Amino acid sequence: MSLFKKNEASEADKNKEVSLKNKPARTPEKKSAEYRKRVFKNGGYTTLITVFVVAVVIVLNLVVSNLGIQADMTEGNLYTLTDTSKGLLKKLDDNIDIYVLASESGADTRISKMIDEFTKISKKVKVEYKDPTVYPDFVKTYVDTTTTSVSQNSVIVVDETNGRSKFISAYDLVQTTFDQSTYQQKLSGYDVEGQITSAIQYVTSTTLPTVYYTTGHGESDLSESTNSYLKKQNVNVEGLATVSETEIPASCSALIINAPVNDFTTAETDMIKKYLENGGDAVITCAYTTNDMTNFESLLEYYGIKTVSGIVMEPDSDKTINGISYVLNPSVLSSDITSNTASNNKPLAFFEAVGLSDDVEVRSSVKVTGLLQTSDNAYSKTNLSSGTFKKEDADIAGPFYIGMSAEESVDNGTTHLIVYSSSSLTSAIDMNGQGTLDFTGYSSMGNLDLFTDSVNYVVDRTDSELTVPAKSFSQEYLAIPTSTQNFLMFLTIILLPLIVVGLGAIEVVKRRRL
Repeated sequence: MSLFKKNEASEADKNKEVSLKNKPARTPEKKSAEYRKRVFKNGGYTTLITVFVVAVVIVLNLVVSNLGIQADMTEGNLYTLTDTSKGLLKKLDDNIDIYVLASESGADTRISKMIDEFTKISKKVKVEYKDPTVYPDFVKTYVDTTTTSVSQNSVIVVDETNGRSKFISAYDLVQTTFDQSTYQQKLSGYDVEGQITSAIQYVTSTTLPTVYYTTGHGESDLSESTNSYLKKQNVNVEGLATVSETEIPASCSALIINAPVNDFTTAETDMIKKYLENGGDAVITCAYTTNDMTNFESLLEYYGIKTVSGIVMEPDSDKTINGISYVLNPSVLSSDITSNTASNNKPLAFFEAVGLSDDVEVRSSVKVTGLLQTSDNAYSKTNLSSGTFKKEDADIAGPFYIGMSAEESVDNGTTHLIVYSSSSLTSAIDMNGQGTLDFTGYSSMGNLDLFTDSVNYVVDRTDSELTVPAKSFSQEYLAIPTSTQNFLMFLTIILLPLIVVGLGAIEVVKRRRL
């Protein structure tokens, strides 16, 4: 029975083959015509879709153009107000006039475009253009032109309600950098929003803080970036020769002692201590010095903070800048003062830092808090002439604090004392005749932000968040810890190529077995 069925199947296959052989084949001409028809059909669909898309784009452009709709597509949103500025504008009670000192046709379009954004958020803000060459008397109403240079594109912000005004130089509205290839200054960014927001805050505020910085003890000068940033935050900064004073001025919102290398007198120390005991506030930076600093150290110890001899060395490369053991990038500890620093994740740079410790007896009413800290392996090198950065027997083992705060409740309020261990937080560093190194001038570093946050904290600035950073055109460079750099090199140069080669080898073996 099975043999019969098999023979039947064979016969059917033979008949099928004969049928296929007898079927007429398509000629090349017929194949070509069918192909052209198919291609034409597909091409027609493609052309139709393309025409439709182009038409839609043209119509949308016409609609958007007629409605005046614009979108800020620039990197960093150069022409878009931040939520900080929008929040300030929405709370405005006074009418604000912004006068651009230029003709409307001759104004810098990027400056005027940013200023116009303020009028879109608040109806209480209006903009007018006043060319100083055409309206010289108008300018003199708000600016002393005998002492202040007024240039095109400068701005005057006026509060119509109280009459207060603030002049903003055109040079403050732009940022420039020095081009090493051309030896000329080049435009690197705009600070229009930040300066205008600051000016509105200034003219609408009834009181502004004043901080004094001590002089006469070899203190480091506050860097230009630090002074400019404090000014932008509407903080008045004045020098104070404490040796010639009998008391700290009543107008002092906070006292800055910036890295003294010579000691204070006993009278000066008692005067500062009295100021703090009455609810005063201070931000202090330390500096390594071989001079006797008994009085200065006693002031810190009175509030539970002790300095450690020598300069802190950090063997953990993750806690340094570029692996340099005496340029620290300490861990940020949790506190109200350092919350912004922790969230923005910018590296810090403490050059030749002095270690801080809470190993000192202090009254129970004082609360001492660590703000920044080294690794457990850090040590303080006491013999700087030994010719080595490696730890020696005489060196002091860590860890150390690099920033500390002390608070004490008193009859007149609360005393705040914040101490950091290097002036690189606030000042340019002299590199022993090799120029200066200013970490406060780099927007990618967190030094300037931490210092100004500290000042705002001690003066109790509830509106400190109104500071808007400048918007830069230049490329920012990411600071990557050394250990991370080594891992990325291992990953991209060794591990990934090995994985690719291994997968290729496995595929070759599989194909050979097929």
